[in-house]
Amino acid sequence: MMSTTHIAVGIVLASAAMGSMARASDENATTVSATRGPVTITATMSPKSPFAGEHITLTIDVHAAAGVHVQTPLITPTDGMIGHFNVLADEQLPDLPHADGGRHFGQRFTLDTFQTGDILLPALDVHFSDERGEMPIAGSVAVPSIDLMVQSSLEPGEADLRPMHGFHDVQAEMVFSWWWMLVPVGLAGGALGLWFWMRRGSVAAAIVLTPAQQARRELARVEAQGLLERGATDEYFARVTDIVRRYLEARFGLHAPRATTAEFLRIAKSNDELDADHRAQLQHLLTLADLVKFARHEPPAEAPAQAMHTALAFVDDTDLPEPEFAGGAA
Repeated sequence: MMSTTHIAVGIVLASAAMGSMARASDENATTVSATRGPVTITATMSPKSPFAGEHITLTIDVHAAAGVHVQTPLITPTDGMIGHFNVLADEQLPDLPHADGGRHFGQRFTLDTFQTGDILLPALDVHFSDERGEMPIAGSVAVPSIDLMVQSSLEPGEADLRPMHGFHDVQAEMVFSWWWMLVPVGLAGGALGLWFWMRRGSVAAAIVLTPAQQARRELARVEAQGLLERGATDEYFARVTDIVRRYLEARFGLHAPRATTAEFLRIAKSNDELDADHRAQLQHLLTLADLVKFARHEPPAEAPAQAMHTALAFVDDTDLPEPEFAGGAA
């Protein structure tokens, strides 16, 4: 049997090893801690500045004095989420004795998020019972919140959720330019230019497209460009989602050019004209596109066709009869 001395030496060596590992990871990790009475809690998130879709490790370590019982699991995610982070894995670490007679409790999560920018991990409560006295005393200690800067994996100049400018009547703009070019030629030329402008204007008014017609035309162009055959999957998904976003702005007035997918879906949810089925179609399309664009996700072979089918079905399902589209009136 092992002697008490051997056990003590083993505990000290294990503690030293854990300390060395923590120091080695400090440069690329964010660590916070808090103490309440006989319990100290430490939370470490790594890496400090992850990319969207990159795996993030969150480790919770609790040191409790002898005679203090800590409730496990330490943290319970809510609907598979901790704050704005998706929980991919949840590992309960074994509790270990400490040299001072107390014990270490641990839990490790693997997280990710597709949001970018300053993302906050909220404060997390760990509950314990101090049983050192005659009457147990219940308490809790909170892990301080952690602020992470999540980076986009897109390089400058790559396809992104670009600002939307709506649909432009190109023919009307060309007519306007022609008018100013014809003014200097004199009254005779001006009269001729005015006649030409009025004729062209009537044609332009006659062929103004509804948002749904414009979206279908642009989706057909994307399909005909052969982006998938050239391996430009990112650009394919970026163009399809960009067309759907501009359609939503023109059809429903949802103007949010720089919103993340989560923010955009929250805005869409507030629109009474979009029912649950429409929002589900939209969420499926935008989430799949985020996986491809931000997380460098390799989609299944059928995913591009599904994305195009979902986009066209969404436009068809939410299209208005032509007389109801105010933009169609000249």
